[in-house]
Amino acid sequence: MRTDQLKKYRKNLEMAINEVLTDSPKLNKAIEKIRDDGFDVVLMIEATLGFNRCVEESAEEVQGNLSLTRQDRSFLKKLRISSE
Repeated sequence: MRTDQLKKYRKNLEMAINEVLTDSPKLNKAIEKIRDDGFDVVLMIEATLGFNRCVEESAEEVQGNLSLTRQDRSFLKKLRISSE
């Protein structure tokens, strides 16, 4: 996939997250309460976005009914958990 398309997806997600936070009555009420009590509010939210192409693949059966895809095995390996 082209880098331009991924940038567009990322920008759309950023805008959607910002819109949800801005329009959240609960968030706005909480911030208003803090301000009413005499404090300034600085809200910074960090999001890590990652894109993986979805590939149909067969899962292999490991010891009984557990099925693992290549992504499952990769995740377990990062956690230092053996899938054997």
